[in-house]
Amino acid sequence: MSTLGLVSGSLEREQEQLRNLSSAMLALEAELLGCANELGFSPAEVKTSRNIICEFAIYVRQALSNEKESANLQALIAKIETGTKRLDDWQEDLDNLVLQLKGQDTPSIEVLSVMNDILSLLDNEFTQDLRRLYGR
Repeated sequence: MSTLGLVSGSLEREQEQLRNLSSAMLALEAELLGCANELGFSPAEVKTSRNIICEFAIYVRQALSNEKESANLQALIAKIETGTKRLDDWQEDLDNLVLQLKGQDTPSIEVLSVMNDILSLLDNEFTQDLRRLYGR
């Protein structure tokens, strides 16, 4: 397989992950605002979205604390480690996010904001990857 094919396949996986996480966040934010049903999210979809975000938050948290190696998250972890927010703060915020997602109550907007920050970093990385691919 050509290098372009490998990169393209990797970008497709990144795009799919970003789409799934963004959709899950939309469902959680709709639930927070009390309009999940009006926006077409069933209770089962909201529950699935909670699980998707929770599992991803655990995955990122483990990668940040070096509990789990993840080639998929290397760029994200590098951005987090070199950013202005302290690593301990990221870990604490992710722990709080997981704790609230595992509970019965709707997570607060403050807690959900950490996932929005991560999605922003992932989106920026995806955009840079696209530019590198098409800038050849």
